[in-house]
Amino acid sequence: MNCNSCSGVMLQVYGQTHFHCSSCNSFEFPTELGNSLEAIKPKGKVTPFQCPKCAIDLQVGTLHDQVEVCFCENCRGFVVDSATFGAIATELRDAYTGPEDTPQPIDPTQMDRRESCPACFERMDAHPYYGPGNIVLDTCMHCKLAWLDHGELSRIIRAPGLRNQNRSGNAESSVLRQAFDVQCHTNTNFGMF
Repeated sequence: MNCNSCSGVMLQVYGQTHFHCSSCNSFEFPTELGNSLEAIKPKGKVTPFQCPKCAIDLQVGTLHDQVEVCFCENCRGFVVDSATFGAIATELRDAYTGPEDTPQPIDPTQMDRRESCPACFERMDAHPYYGPGNIVLDTCMHCKLAWLDHGELSRIIRAPGLRNQNRSGNAESSVLRQAFDVQCHTNTNFGMF
């Protein structure tokens, strides 16, 4: 597959259904942003935070009409506070009734990632997610934020394993407020959203 932007060769991202061009850092996705298991509705607001992969400004959106996230329109990765991530992953897994994925091993090269936190710019920890889905999660312990590449939440949702259909919870949060609070505490002023 050739890139629409630069005609370079696009390679499928490991364990995912989308493609990446390393020449111009563009992505090709099989579905629209709002029509996937990681459905994000843009709110039309740009944040002062940058994507750790693409170095472009993150935008505000809502994940499954429930949780406010900051997402990258290029790579479709998103940042969410860690507590909300756990709640939304559990809620979406419990609600999912489609086919389950065959488990895939973690790509060991993902453990060497050196992504910077969009809020404090410190290096995030890359580590295996110890729930279902076999993904490498990037987290900032200082800001209590988690970065998910496109497709990682879908792997968690579709992973085989027990699901509790009767659990109810609300995964409301504001990653923007969380990140702004971090910025205030680190004396970095981006202004108001």
